[in-house]
Amino acid sequence: MAIRSPLGTTTPKITDEKFVERAVPQEQRDESGGTTEGSERWLKSGDIGWMDDDGFLFVVDRLEDMFTTGCGDIYPREIEEVIYEVDPVEKVAIIDTRDEVRGATVTAIVKPRSGESVSEADIREACEDELESHEVPDRIEFVEAFPRTATGKLDRITLRDRFG
Repeated sequence: MAIRSPLGTTTPKITDEKFVERAVPQEQRDESGGTTEGSERWLKSGDIGWMDDDGFLFVVDRLEDMFTTGCGDIYPREIEEVIYEVDPVEKVAIIDTRDEVRGATVTAIVKPRSGESVSEADIREACEDELESHEVPDRIEFVEAFPRTATGKLDRITLRDRFG
């Protein structure tokens, strides 16, 4: 496996898109969803990540979940990992919501563990301690359940419709 930028260069840092190598017999190759370079076929995975000097791959988020605020790129998974450290958070999702002045803003949707509570101040404090200022959620909403897609994945589109 290798990581490639959209220009096809191997790179150990985050770029806009990544490709994952997949062996595909010549007779099965077509124009759907990949790019061919020489005898290799590359599949756009939609993952954002980086590879360290030892060859370890770190996937940090999905390209479709990343968004940009006026101050920089937002990788929801990085913010979610900080909020998961706050006791008693059971589930969290970071989404982009719209603001007429600033454009995209960071919203945290949080589900505490059953029978427990967590304050907005606790979440904000943890984020301010660990994240850049533009990554700290502007808005924190609490829910009892998260919407899921038919395949059981978190439905971020429904969250954006509900809280956007």
